[in-house]
Order: sequence, then C-alpha cells, then structure tokens
Amino acid sequence: MDHYTPISSGQLSEDLNLPIRTIRRNLQSLRKSKQIKYFKLYGNYYYLPDL
Repeated sequence: MDHYTPISSGQLSEDLNLPIRTIRRNLQSLRKSKQIKYFKLYGNYYYLPDL
C-alpha cells in the first residue's frame, strides 16, 4: 500500500529549490489538466494540496 505524505507548498519549494510561485503554477496546471491529487517525487508519494 502506498504511503502518501501531506506536503505544503513551502516544503515543495525547499525540496525542489524552485520559486514558490513556479511550484504553485505548475501544480495548479497539473490539477486542472489531469485532476490528480497525488504525485511521486524521488520515490515518495506526496499529496497535492489546493493551492
């Protein structure tokens, strides 16, 4: 069973070393286009919050 870790946009920014507005824009477009709630990053699953 996959374990999903709740993640905040701030944590995402730290993990990826990208500006927070870039993260938000990318996640918003992902949510709109694919309606996904989870994504995988470096082998870990993360929950996509409503940004």
